[in-house]
Amino acid sequence: MKKLPRIGAKSPKERRDEAIIETNSHSIVSKRSVERLYYGPNSQFFRPFVQKPERRSPLINRGYWLRMRVIEHVVQQFLKRTSGNSNTIINLGCGYDPLPFQILHQYPKLCLQTTFVDVDYPQLMQKKKEIILNDDHLSNILKGHKVDDDSSETAPLISDHYAAVSCDLKNLQPLEQFLRKSGLEYSTILFISEVSITYMDVNASDSVIRWTNRYKEVCFCLLEQILPDGPGHPFAETMLKHFNKLQTPIHAVQKYPRIADQISRFLELGWPNVEARTLWDLWADLSFISPKERLALDLVEPFDEWEEFALFGQHYFLLVSTTKSDKLQGLSQCARGSPIPSMSTETQLTDTISQIHFSNVYKSVPQRYGSASNFGQTQVVLHGGLGRKGRTSEATVYSESSSEPIILGSSKFSLMCHTLTEIGDAGSRRYLLVGGRTSPNRVSPCCWLTSGGNYRPVADIQPARYRHCAIRLGSITTRLHSWGVLVFGGKTSSGTVLSDWKLMLDGEEWRDITPSEGSPGPSFGACLIETAPNRGIVLGGMDATGRIMEKIWHWQLDLTMENPLQIEDITIKLAKGQLQRWARFGANICRSKWGILLIGGISTSHLVEEREEVILLDNELASYCTFPYSREGPRPLLIGASSVTISPGKIMVMGGGAVCFSFGAYWNSGPYLLCERKDETLEANNTLEDTWSRYNNNTISGEISQKWSSDDQKKETIHRKPRDGATPNKTLTSFINIVPRVRLDSVIEFENILAKAHPVILEGLEIGSCIRLWDSEYLESKIGGDRTVVVHDSPSNRMTFQNKNFSYSKMQFSKFIRSVSNGDKLYLRSLSASKPVAKPTNLKDDFPTIAADFRLPDVLQYVRDNIHSSPLRISGPVTLWLHYDVLANVLCQIRGEKVLRLYHPSDVKHLKIASGASSSDIDVFTTDRLEVRGVHAYEAQLHPGDILFIPPCWPHTAKPTNGLSVAVNVFFRNLETGYAPGKDVYGNRDLQGYENGRRDVERIKESFKDVPKDVARFYLSRLAMELMGEE
Repeated sequence: MKKLPRIGAKSPKERRDEAIIETNSHSIVSKRSVERLYYGPNSQFFRPFVQKPERRSPLINRGYWLRMRVIEHVVQQFLKRTSGNSNTIINLGCGYDPLPFQILHQYPKLCLQTTFVDVDYPQLMQKKKEIILNDDHLSNILKGHKVDDDSSETAPLISDHYAAVSCDLKNLQPLEQFLRKSGLEYSTILFISEVSITYMDVNASDSVIRWTNRYKEVCFCLLEQILPDGPGHPFAETMLKHFNKLQTPIHAVQKYPRIADQISRFLELGWPNVEARTLWDLWADLSFISPKERLALDLVEPFDEWEEFALFGQHYFLLVSTTKSDKLQGLSQCARGSPIPSMSTETQLTDTISQIHFSNVYKSVPQRYGSASNFGQTQVVLHGGLGRKGRTSEATVYSESSSEPIILGSSKFSLMCHTLTEIGDAGSRRYLLVGGRTSPNRVSPCCWLTSGGNYRPVADIQPARYRHCAIRLGSITTRLHSWGVLVFGGKTSSGTVLSDWKLMLDGEEWRDITPSEGSPGPSFGACLIETAPNRGIVLGGMDATGRIMEKIWHWQLDLTMENPLQIEDITIKLAKGQLQRWARFGANICRSKWGILLIGGISTSHLVEEREEVILLDNELASYCTFPYSREGPRPLLIGASSVTISPGKIMVMGGGAVCFSFGAYWNSGPYLLCERKDETLEANNTLEDTWSRYNNNTISGEISQKWSSDDQKKETIHRKPRDGATPNKTLTSFINIVPRVRLDSVIEFENILAKAHPVILEGLEIGSCIRLWDSEYLESKIGGDRTVVVHDSPSNRMTFQNKNFSYSKMQFSKFIRSVSNGDKLYLRSLSASKPVAKPTNLKDDFPTIAADFRLPDVLQYVRDNIHSSPLRISGPVTLWLHYDVLANVLCQIRGEKVLRLYHPSDVKHLKIASGASSSDIDVFTTDRLEVRGVHAYEAQLHPGDILFIPPCWPHTAKPTNGLSVAVNVFFRNLETGYAPGKDVYGNRDLQGYENGRRDVERIKESFKDVPKDVARFYLSRLAMELMGEE
């Protein structure tokens, strides 16, 4: 007997519709997270729809930022192409997305004849209408809004430029009637479907696409998922499981898994012009997202989830189809997409067909972004990385059963993206561990030699870096050394991408190796390998803008030569199809008896498919081939994995996995072995379990120097252990980051540095004859010995501003320059000669007789165009007080040397800078006070010709280290708005918003004066949390 449904029970369709509506709740919270972080306080369009905001992970934030940017770009281009004509933008399955209000607010002139139509389930649109009308910000954007009694069920909200239409997309009649009644069917129409119609069965979504094509002049924008390598790819598998678990399966990917299938779909459904690209391909297009915009993203929050971001972008696509109207062609820039290269240059293996065998019998602790190395042909070690519960210090050893396992020992610090290089010989088991990070803005400069479970510190590598390359050199061309490790590139805590080469010989100090012309530019996550003793190749990697570098270089090192490192760019020798497959980020590269193996990672435009995850490059780089492998167990995700050559015919791949956007994590659970079928270790019934054993060195004790420690068990800091006989440094700041040195070739490179807002030293630039001429005698003769100047005269070698331990003294310039040259504690910061208290100083006006000797380099054109002042600074052996400047500036060192200590703006609360003040009396060079523990310290050593860029609001102090110091300091404005009106002689007047805010704070405090202190403190704390975005 058939059961009757329970009274009040929801039908399967109602439950399915509610599940689909719920997907909107997740996406809208994610978009609100992006809006709060990336769009600034003036953008509050998502706020009314999200009662409890959440801060999403950097990966999800960047993914949704890209989704939002793509849709906004298409809409903006549509409005520009149809400007002056009546046009309509219809968002199918809009959810709570406030896109119409964003566009109306941001592009009002483009929207004069535009109508936005939001379409979704009736119950959702009714609630959306209520939210809009109850929010002043949104409702004020609407003009002439009303509810039509005759059409209130179909269109619960109508205004001059906006309509909310209730319509289940399986029945488009209500929408069709509304367009006919409103006359919008005759306008130029843009339909948008952002991850909406994919929840419908394929026949229904096809019907929607076919129906939209009935209008005369129309465009369709589709953004949703694809499966470029089928449902078996680990990311695709995780994504599909996620939507199935939510009972909202995505249907379109079953019939149209690839971009080519989607293009064919639209063509067959009557759309004559169709363009499509993956989101990752769009990200790589500089014409779509400028370098300045990319760098600005990194200022919002630290980001290093590049492989996972690429996987997301490669599984989502943008498609734009149009009618025959010429003005709608190329609307999305999709036509500029890079075609996936064919395998025409591929060769085939014949006698040595290889395969990957997989065994998960050890149930290894999931681990990715660790570092691996081998010892001989019997043992492999994997150190550190990221596990399920965060970073790990675990060292895992895989050893053939007959071998004594390596004793590496576990470090007491947890690192990822570091390198571990085997340097042992003659039976010794030694490794060099270099750099690495905890988070992208917490990077270690530390280097260790480890042997027998002991960790011994060796010279730090400066700047501190992660995602660098490191290899042991096959032979050393000096008789005094037994081993050498070569390091290239990487990324610093400030986000600077490095292009330097470093060499360590036998644990000595790191040597800078200057490469020849044609060297790789700044790069991180590249592949470096030695193909013959002291020569090899470097390929791929990522530049500062987040684009994979389609380049390959040959390098050769000879320490007996005057120019020891010769670099040749051999990119031009390769076919385009080869390059796109070879240029990878985060891949592993290994030598084998067959040639060079490139394993895993991500590529420039297309997903690395299973058949390409392991490719073979011959030693002459003339051809490549894929490895047709078989496997046992689940498919590995070769992201964050570590590969090691055990023997010429045997490669072990360990760890790996990824966070698959918001869908969940995928972990590789055991080691993989890449070897020939005929390998004796896999004959008969032998398996990896039979021939290899796993050891966890976490329990093996070892004397490990504690460089990473914690004051509060939450924040990791590095403290330098003094060398034998050295005096301990009492500076208790976190490990000191060395300000990186860079060379600029263009104006845009400096603008990129401005966007990143971190200090850098610019070297190799021409600043004029001042470098040669400005000694004390020349300055006295040119400026005039009888000219009166006002100088700081200090009895101490450190000036303090708060208690004024110095005096302002007037003296003739001749007396000043001679005294300061003899070591007197005097300091000159020039003032305007005509109006010292009202006008900023300018070198050209105030020192015309020497101004022509100094010039700003052409690459600093931005500084020239926005200059505020250019004080001359001359100093003896006296340290300036710690202070910050509101204006950005470049400090051009001309004579002598000095060291500057700088601190990140977020550390201002630790540095005892009083409210309304801009200086502190803390002596950061010697203090043992708690205030400076755990802060982000940076140090810059300046030599003549160096130019230090100091971003706004970075507290800093300077101390001359070698004789008379002469410099020109050029202040400039780099903000479009916000500066306080009126005079600002020194460039350190706080922004108007801060000055106004301090007055507001006083008024707020005054309003609580009659309330008990504990209650007042409670509410003031809540206001502070709200101000910081924590509520």
